[in-house]
This record gives sequence, structure tokens and C-alpha cells, in this order.
Amino acid sequence: MPRSAMQAMIDAVPSSLMSDLRADALKPNPVTGGAAPQPQQTQRGSGWIDERPLGPPPGISIIDEMCEAADQRERRER
Repeated sequence: MPRSAMQAMIDAVPSSLMSDLRADALKPNPVTGGAAPQPQQTQRGSGWIDERPLGPPPGISIIDEMCEAADQRERRER
């Protein structure tokens, strides 16, 4: 972006308004009840996670039972 375009944007907003906006950003939010976001300390890991064994998803046995019951009903109806 040309310096002249950047300067035009800076000049369009008074510095008093910018300082007010910065101050408002640090105030708690009355709508959500939360405080202003604070920088968080994060621990960096290696990215490794323990392997999980492959298997059917949870609840698939219930679906299998429902399908078997439906198959039996359809056989009886024939």
C-alpha cells in the first residue's frame, strides 16, 4: 500500500478517537459478562498424541440391532 494511502487512513481518524477505541477494547464486555481478553501462556508440545485403536464408532451396535429387527419384520411381512 502506498504511504500516501496509509497516511490518508491515519488522518481520517482522530487520535483521540483511536485512544478511546483502545481503552474500550480493554474494558469488560457487559453483554457477555466477560472481561477483556488477556494474553494466555501456552505450553508448546511435540504435537504427538497417543494412538487410538481402530474400531467401530460408539453406538454402532445399536444401529446394527435396529437394522436386524427391521430385516426380520420385512421377512415376516413377505
